[in-house]
Amino acid sequence: MLDGILRGGSRPEGPVTVPLRGIVERRSSQILAADDPRVTRALRFMWDRLEEPLRSSDVADCVKTSRVTLDRHRA
Repeated sequence: MLDGILRGGSRPEGPVTVPLRGIVERRSSQILAADDPRVTRALRFMWDRLEEPLRSSDVADCVKTSRVTLDRHRA
């Protein structure tokens, strides 16, 4: 349609809708994505508790690892 318009054809009179083919989720659209699943779980834990004071040990306990290990694998 656009090609036809650019070649001098007529434009549609009203809005043109294009049917949705589907949505593909990409890693770049995942705000809490990380290579290590422990880091992803830690990020989710913190995200879900943004209003709460958290210690690094709280986060490490949540993902069942040490704070040092979690720090080594951060995003």
